[in-house]
Amino acid sequence: MTAKRAVKIVVFVLFALAIAGSLTVLFLPYHSGTYTKETVQGMYHQPDNSVQVAFFGTSAPLSAFSPVKLYDEYGIGGYNCSTSVQPVIMSYYLLKDLLRHQDKSLQVAVIDPSVLIDTTEAEKRSVWAERVLISMNPSLVKLEATGSLIDSYPVEPIEQYIPILKYHSRWNSLTEADFDLQKSVSDTAFSRGQYIRYSANVENDENAVATTSYNLGITEEIDHDLGELENRWDQDNKKYLDEFMELCEEQGIQVIFTKVPRKDWDDSMHDSMKYLADSYGVPYLDFNMPEVFDTCELSYATDFVDNKHPNIHGSQKITHYLGEYLKGAYDFEELDASKIAAMDADVEKYKQCEEDGELLYCTDLVDYLELLKRDRYTVFIAVRGDASAGLTDEAREKLVELGLKNLATIGQDEAYLAIMNGGELYTGRHAGNPEESVKLSGQYKDGNLVTKANFQKGASIKPLFKVESGGTNSGDFALIKVDGDDLSENGQGINFVVFNRDSGELLDTACFNTHIGIERTSDRSA
Repeated sequence: MTAKRAVKIVVFVLFALAIAGSLTVLFLPYHSGTYTKETVQGMYHQPDNSVQVAFFGTSAPLSAFSPVKLYDEYGIGGYNCSTSVQPVIMSYYLLKDLLRHQDKSLQVAVIDPSVLIDTTEAEKRSVWAERVLISMNPSLVKLEATGSLIDSYPVEPIEQYIPILKYHSRWNSLTEADFDLQKSVSDTAFSRGQYIRYSANVENDENAVATTSYNLGITEEIDHDLGELENRWDQDNKKYLDEFMELCEEQGIQVIFTKVPRKDWDDSMHDSMKYLADSYGVPYLDFNMPEVFDTCELSYATDFVDNKHPNIHGSQKITHYLGEYLKGAYDFEELDASKIAAMDADVEKYKQCEEDGELLYCTDLVDYLELLKRDRYTVFIAVRGDASAGLTDEAREKLVELGLKNLATIGQDEAYLAIMNGGELYTGRHAGNPEESVKLSGQYKDGNLVTKANFQKGASIKPLFKVESGGTNSGDFALIKVDGDDLSENGQGINFVVFNRDSGELLDTACFNTHIGIERTSDRSA
């Protein structure tokens, strides 16, 4: 065998391995970050030519725009291609990849290009760009994206096709889930790319009752120097935004620039994005504008998980506003029957998410207990102080219905804890004596509960949950700790922590001060 032939064989083998690595991208052990793999892989699961509106941008639009809600209310098919800290180079290549299967249906691209002026996470862009690239299916688009990314960032090309070379350090912590080709994608594909968030920002917001925008200084007019505004644009991202816009023009796709509400967004940022949109001749929809924010009836306290990521309720309001805009500005063709059937199925799953979101705003204990009957919930309960004095007869009856008889009849200052799983009482502990506290620990994962007492003999399993309750005379505390996080509000009365058993999502934390009544301590309806 000649040396030249040997080289050719080695090159061929390496290329074959690279392709094989790409085909196994779903189960290779890499860390893709918040929802990146699910979003990118879900894109390939959409029926051909069913996406009429596509969303691009960072984690804020990833949470803000619900394609399922858009279809449910307006009959428009969509997909959310946003990913955490998404640089525009990956917005461009995700659009190009999406068009391989949606070129005949895609009419509108909604993009948040504010990454051009946002430098807060600039040092992370290469990491997040690489995570998007690794998550893409093998194709000529991925090959082109790899070459372009190498030009912009220090990326090793072979690692994009054999990710195990980059993330080899996880070899000793692999589980069966790492080799499950469908799990993470099939469980979440119904959201059509959106990352649905459930918690609220009310405890962290110093003005929890405020319902108006914090960005009141923003005006519609551009009142900053245009040269200064241009200087704020990151040129690497601007280059690929040009490519993004040119591709849309070639394909006859309309573009909308947008900005999801963000507390630290100011008038100069607004002007910079509006000037950018004007330079391309496209509309700019800034949800930070006071009239838009107020029309949506948004509140940073109750509609966001922090100061820039909407929860499911904020997402519904933002998507509704955008849907009205889209319906008024564009004509969308009706989707055919096969695609409608697939989307209707997604709507049914999304409605369960809406029901889960009801927990956030429920302020009456009786209503809250009724919501907890759903068999997809795991509920941790811990009492602090005196939980008995304010309990009404109706609340006690509801507790009995749930199997929480000892809580319904709890005495003054007594401690109590319980875990409900699948709508039924899994375990409960009642001190029965005002001088005693109660505690329980065990393992909780993916809806599966094992108390410490039921661990197999000799098993060295680190407890993944710990629940403790102390009445007024036995510590006066309520601890609910799951996977290292102390989640209890530790308020007087009955404390709840609720998980979705199917997705593992933390849905809500709540406290009802049943020493004085049955109202929720935190007023999330403000």
